[in-house]
Amino acid sequence: LQDIVINEIMYDPISGASEDQYVELHNRGFNPVNLGGWRFVDGIRFTFPMNTTLPADGYLVVAKNSSHLLTNYAGLTSANLIGDFDGQLAHGGEHLALAAPETILSTNATTLVVTTNTFYVVVEEVTYVGGGHWGAWSAGGGSSLELVDAHSDNRAAANWADSDETGKAPWSLVETTGVLDLGSGTADRLQVMLLGQGEALLDDVEVLVAGANRVPNPGFESGTTGWIFGGTHSKSSWETNSGYNSDHSLHLRASDRGDNAANRVSAQLTAAIPAGSTATLRAKVRWLRGHPEILLRLKGNWLEAFGHLSVPANLGTPGAPNSQARPNTGPAIGDVAHRPVLPQPNQSIRVTARVSDPDGVPSVTLKYRLDPAATVLSVPMVDDGTGGDALAGDGVFTGLIPGQAPGTLVAFHLEALDGFVPGASTQFPSDAPQRECLVRVGEIQPPGAFGAYRLWLTTATVATWAGREKLSNENLDGTFVYGDHRVIYNAGAHYSGSPYTTPGYTSPVGALCGYDIIFPADDPFLGSTHMVLDWPVRDDTDQREQLMFWFLEQYGLPNMYRRYVIMFVNGVRRGTIYDDVQQPNGETVEEWFSDDSEGALVKPDCWDEFSDAGDRETNCLDLDALELYLTTGGVKKLARYRWIWRPRAIHGTANDYSDLFHLVDAANAPTNGYLSAMEELADMEHWMRTFAMNDLASYWDAFGNPNAKNTFLYKPTHGTWKLMCWDMDVGLGVFNDPVNDPLFPVLNDTSMNRVYANPAWLRLYWCALSEGVNGFFQTGPGRPIDTLLDAKYAAFQASGLSLNNPAAIKSWISQRRAFLLTQLNSVSATFNVTGTNSFSTNRNLVSLTGTAPVTVHTITVNGAVYWPTWTTVNAWRLLIPVTAGTSVLNLAGLDRFGNVVSNATRAITVNYTGADELAEDNVVFNE
Repeated sequence: LQDIVINEIMYDPISGASEDQYVELHNRGFNPVNLGGWRFVDGIRFTFPMNTTLPADGYLVVAKNSSHLLTNYAGLTSANLIGDFDGQLAHGGEHLALAAPETILSTNATTLVVTTNTFYVVVEEVTYVGGGHWGAWSAGGGSSLELVDAHSDNRAAANWADSDETGKAPWSLVETTGVLDLGSGTADRLQVMLLGQGEALLDDVEVLVAGANRVPNPGFESGTTGWIFGGTHSKSSWETNSGYNSDHSLHLRASDRGDNAANRVSAQLTAAIPAGSTATLRAKVRWLRGHPEILLRLKGNWLEAFGHLSVPANLGTPGAPNSQARPNTGPAIGDVAHRPVLPQPNQSIRVTARVSDPDGVPSVTLKYRLDPAATVLSVPMVDDGTGGDALAGDGVFTGLIPGQAPGTLVAFHLEALDGFVPGASTQFPSDAPQRECLVRVGEIQPPGAFGAYRLWLTTATVATWAGREKLSNENLDGTFVYGDHRVIYNAGAHYSGSPYTTPGYTSPVGALCGYDIIFPADDPFLGSTHMVLDWPVRDDTDQREQLMFWFLEQYGLPNMYRRYVIMFVNGVRRGTIYDDVQQPNGETVEEWFSDDSEGALVKPDCWDEFSDAGDRETNCLDLDALELYLTTGGVKKLARYRWIWRPRAIHGTANDYSDLFHLVDAANAPTNGYLSAMEELADMEHWMRTFAMNDLASYWDAFGNPNAKNTFLYKPTHGTWKLMCWDMDVGLGVFNDPVNDPLFPVLNDTSMNRVYANPAWLRLYWCALSEGVNGFFQTGPGRPIDTLLDAKYAAFQASGLSLNNPAAIKSWISQRRAFLLTQLNSVSATFNVTGTNSFSTNRNLVSLTGTAPVTVHTITVNGAVYWPTWTTVNAWRLLIPVTAGTSVLNLAGLDRFGNVVSNATRAITVNYTGADELAEDNVVFNE
């Protein structure tokens, strides 16, 4: 082994700034090493200056910005810090390679000319991954990635750990004072939540009204009495070793962002606070790891206090021993697998794992139990070519679980001991038996062409799942299986669904339900770490939603993939078919806006309030609206927007509403500046085409429609707001969507009514509607819709799936199209110019007016493009400069593709009786 090792990597600083990145080298040998001429050849680029020496047991930090790091770390000096490297360390993971120069001298046999060739030989490398078995907190959660035992194989994830930063941050004060307004219900509970995965200490919690605190047990001196933990915050606990003014506090643990439904901690106030009162929310909070933002809110949305916790700058241990360093750690266990993936009754199950340790591996044990029994049985694993082991001495150990009866769920984990004295042991999963690897006996592949997904859960997990809040986003451990060849252990799972669908859920194996499945970052499925599985809630054909996404595709709008799959949970088939659903997130933003994917993504939703059990107590208090909600002083009350506009990917923060508030301001701008304000921020053609698609299908459950939600809004950094539809489980005749559903119902959101009242934008809507109705939105033999629906139905039949014939969809579309044609007739017009085709004028700027069909997008005059002012859906106005004498103005109406619309040309002769004026005679510097 080389003496020089990559020992610490700060690849994804919590600051988000690349200047905080660094790579630390460590000399684990007994002699100094001259690094002169060495270079990083992959991941980053850096060549070490000549005579750069790393002493025995020393550390050398290679920085992205060395002068910046000097300001953050007192222990860094010019002796142990070097830089700056080129490139950036990838947040998601990448290959880092360090190479040493090797010189070869050669001579020519005749002239004896000496040739020097220098090659660079990789002497140290590691391929890290952002998350998964490589650690959670080093992936943007404040930690660096530290090698635990410098003498271990640093290519193995098990030999790395997140640096311990829990003792560095100071206490932060989170506080606000305000009036209880714009809320609903009784303000009788305080809810506290971290806004992302993380941990923090909470102490001295106050809700002050007239100087009196209404929070019981505010300093947690009585344990957690009076406090309830739910969902992603359910693992929070009483802290007895660290507090603000004592040893007591509440240790908040959030596995994911909190919300006002089930994922928070809460306390009943000693007395409710009347509306109109002035109150102060205050707490002391200390960041430990992960997301540094916290929210305190009064139930009912009356008042909230947001806090961005103080995070120290000196994160990680550059130039010093690692915080997780140990003189010896147990073997690294990886590449765990079982075969066959779907064992049949009485068939042995072969479990394999790659196990390594620099001190040797004298013992590896396979431990298993037959769920729900707690009795653990042990089987030695071997690497000697016997007992099912494929090849002796290859580092892959094998153990056999005896064949079992059908329906048996086997839960197993591995333990390995190294050869050091005293020996050290490790487990896989690392926290076993809290998490285990699962395999179920007797399952078979279903017939047909559709893929099969399986989720295996222990009996205890099913019971926990069924008994907890239905809106909990806390992941429960399970094993995911694809087909009969892919297994992902320790996938996390919870219900997917809204407060309006989850009340009917009973358990993961009971009434049909949606599933969220989270995969380890270093073991993604089909390139993704997040899967949503949904069933056709109302659609007996399971074709309507996919067809609506196809409509979006025809319009050139963002659309989501949906993959048909057969779903099993613990051997129980879930319905006839499920859909693997793509939803708007960072991955889809990258897909559709790859040239500007670092913008702001927000999810519109209903605002509801919930009981302590996470059950909905209201019926959509408000839908997302671009309205002005102003509190004291005429400022926007962020609390009023938070649950109807939910940030999903906004520059690493869950509290940056600046882009959205700019849009709200534009939507409420005065009349004389309204059009330009909106068009500066929103792609109105994109919006109106999306709204037209919704109305083709009578999809009323979307932004811009009566039940405004299910449409993500995305603001590119350098672009305008776009829309991304999803979750279209109404429309096309499936639920409250008649064929004559009106196009322009009055909406609760006055800002959207204002959008529809603007003739220029409404014209874009009609244009898109016409494009669909006269294009792809038609049925009949050979039509694309029929071909698509029939092909899928044939595939269902071939696989024996009992889904209905899509004839009802075709009939509905035919009737809807007939209705839409009558609506289009109401805005039909010919291309005309008002007045005569020839006239004289004494002005050099001619005003033309006329009408045009809705398919006209722009008007050209003698080939030059003009953007007319639309005074109604059909009426336009143009200002055209002319020169002295007679001019012929050839007007043509073009569609959005640049083609001349049929019968949309006119020639106008203009005689300008005045003289031409030169610009240089009239334009002056004025200020």
